Amino acid sequence: MEYEKKKISVVIPVYNAEKFIKRTMESIHNQTYSNWECLLVNNNSTDKSEEIIISQMAEYDDGRFSILHESKKGPAFARNCGIEKACGEFLVFVDADDIVETKYLENLVNAFDEDIDMCVCGYKTHFDEHYTEESPDEKKKVRTNYEMIKRLFETKYYQGYLWNKMFRKEVIDNNQLRFSENISFNEDRLFLVQYLLDSEKVKCIDDHLYIYWMHDESLMSGFREGYSITEKETTEFAAFLEMLKLLEDSEELYKIVEYDMIVSELRMFKRIIGPKSFFAYRKNAFRKYAKDAAKRNFSSEEPYAELLFSLLKRYAATGCTYTRNPQLFDKVGVL
Repeated sequence: MEYEKKKISVVIPVYNAEKFIKRTMESIHNQTYSNWECLLVNNNSTDKSEEIIISQMAEYDDGRFSILHESKKGPAFARNCGIEKACGEFLVFVDADDIVETKYLENLVNAFDEDIDMCVCGYKTHFDEHYTEESPDEKKKVRTNYEMIKRLFETKYYQGYLWNKMFRKEVIDNNQLRFSENISFNEDRLFLVQYLLDSEKVKCIDDHLYIYWMHDESLMSGFREGYSITEKETTEFAAFLEMLKLLEDSEELYKIVEYDMIVSELRMFKRIIGPKSFFAYRKNAFRKYAKDAAKRNFSSEEPYAELLFSLLKRYAATGCTYTRNPQLFDKVGVL
C-alpha cells in the first residue's frame, strides 16, 4: 500500500461528553497520518458537547472535522449515521471519552495487505492515573475470520471492542452491514461477528495504539453489582441470540457463544437476587447444582434455585468443551 493515499474515516458518537471530547479531538488532530476525516455524530447531547466541538473545529480550522446532528439516541444509531456519511476506504470507531496514540491511524492502515479485511491493535486501559497494556502474544499475526470470531469471546485476546480495529468500508457497504439499533449492549460484538463472516483474514499488530479511559461515567461502568437492571441491559441477550443464528453452521463457534451467553445470564441472575443471596450458592452448593445439572437431576427448595439450575443445565448441555467448570465460577464471581 502506498503511504498517505488511502483515506480513513473516523466515526465518533458523542453523547454528553463535554468533559472528554476536546481531548479526544486533539488526539485525532495530532495523527501522523494525514489523509483522514473525522465524523462527530452529536447524538442528542444535552450538555455543552456540541459547543465544544464547534469551538475546537474553529480553532483547528481543519476541514477534516465535521459534525453531524442526530436527534435519535444510542451509539448504534450514531455509528450507522457515520457509516452512511463516511467517504474513506477504511473506517475506525472511536469513543468520545477515549484517546488514541499519534500513530493509531498510520500503523493500522499500513498493516493492511490485499487479502486483509481487518487490522487489530493492542490498547491501554487508563484508570486512576495508571495504565495497563493489553496486547496478547499472538504468535500467528494473520488469522482467518473464524479464528478471530473465536477470539472475540476469549478474555485474554481482543474481545468485542470496536475501537482497536480498522475496517474496510467496502466490506461494510457490499454486505450492507449496520449496527442493530434496537440492541444497546453487546451490539458491537454482534457487528464484529457479522463483519468477520463476510471477511477472509485479520492481521494483529502488537502496538498499543488506543487508550481506553475508564471513569465513573463510562457507558460500561454502570454494568456492575449494586445497580438495578435496565431494559437496555437485557438487549445483550438479543445480541447473543442473533450471533447464535449467524453461527449455527459452526458447532465450535456456536458452543463458544452459547457458553458466553450463559455466563452473562448467571451474572444477571446474581444481580437480580442480590450479591448476598447469590453468595449463599457459593462453593459447595453451587458446584453441587452444576454436578446435578450435568446428570439432569435436581431438587431443591432454595429460593431461585430452579432458575439457577435451568441455567446450569444449559451450560452442561454445551458439553463443557470450551472451558472447565471452575473458570465458569470465576467469571461469574462465585468463589
